[in-house]
Amino acid sequence: MKISKEIKVGVVFVLATAILIWGLMYLKGLELLKTSRTFYAVYDNVNGLVPANAISIKGVKVGQVQKVFFDERNPEKIIIELYVLGDYPIAKNSVARIYSSSLLGSQEVEIVPGDSKVMAADGDTLNSDIEANLGTEVKRQLVPLTSPAEGMIRSIDSLPLRLREILNKQT
Repeated sequence: MKISKEIKVGVVFVLATAILIWGLMYLKGLELLKTSRTFYAVYDNVNGLVPANAISIKGVKVGQVQKVFFDERNPEKIIIELYVLGDYPIAKNSVARIYSSSLLGSQEVEIVPGDSKVMAADGDTLNSDIEANLGTEVKRQLVPLTSPAEGMIRSIDSLPLRLREILNKQT
């Protein structure tokens, strides 16, 4: 049986297309042949979290942030979609905590395992938390010091005026 050139070209084209699609999905971090689950978390502020940021459990990368969008019912809330690969046991009361993974401020999501016996199902919403980054902590620590410093600067600014009044020829 002889196979025509058109059939050979067609088979090669279909295989190349399948490999291309698989490769693109792999580069995006989406595995076609592995089990995956999607979870959601709701925040007031995501501190620069973007899609494709890593998700980890106890320091092991288990997935990535799929989407970040505003809640349609409450525009003040931000919903993130967490794409988790594998069958890691995630308790229903686990916490999705945003933290700064480096000094430069890149954000990641860490799923802190809960102690519940009930496991979270695909599509569940996890509890949310945000760990303060270095900049926020420094700002929080410095705010109580700024008021006295501003008062001191105002008094230093008025010092030359008072010296001029004291050293005036008429005085």
